[in-house]
Amino acid sequence: RFAAQRGIEGRFVKGLPIGVNGARKGNIIYISEDTDRPFTTTFLHELGHNLQKSKQWDAFAQFAEKQMAILEGADYAEKLAARYAAQGKTLTAEKLREEITTHYIEEKLFTSQDAIDNLARYNKSIASKIYAFLRDICSVFTDIGLTEEQKALRKAERMFGKALAQGVDTSIVSPPLRYSIKSMRID
Repeated sequence: RFAAQRGIEGRFVKGLPIGVNGARKGNIIYISEDTDRPFTTTFLHELGHNLQKSKQWDAFAQFAEKQMAILEGADYAEKLAARYAAQGKTLTAEKLREEITTHYIEEKLFTSQDAIDNLARYNKSIASKIYAFLRDICSVFTDIGLTEEQKALRKAERMFGKALAQGVDTSIVSPPLRYSIKSMRID
């Protein structure tokens, strides 16, 4: 229902590479029959595409690249490109950026209050856009008989709400200064 409301068709398929829950081509989202979270797969793909169409895409992609390098190692982008190359796929720089961003959304952003807090501190506008998207999705749920993935999306909605309510403290996102003008002595 979620996909249909947005003019998207969801198809369950066999044969996606191991660890890949879904892929999109045009208005069709292919969802692996092996995934235990088809709704979340659809949601995350749509969120990624909504962000790509926004003016904030570059800022969010840059943030995601930095976070993945911090969390997974400075060579994360090279390792991801190598993983695709092993499957016979060569990624352009822009496609690699999209994949890194998608991996960040899927693997990190919705699972950690710290990750959400960091995004809200980095760019409250992007966090607000994601929160609004989550609220729109969760508004179709009833509180009775929620699936585990619906509960997870509700939890993410609450975490985004909490992060946005806390205000913005950019000192936590920015690295500490190594030098200050006060400490410099001029003779």
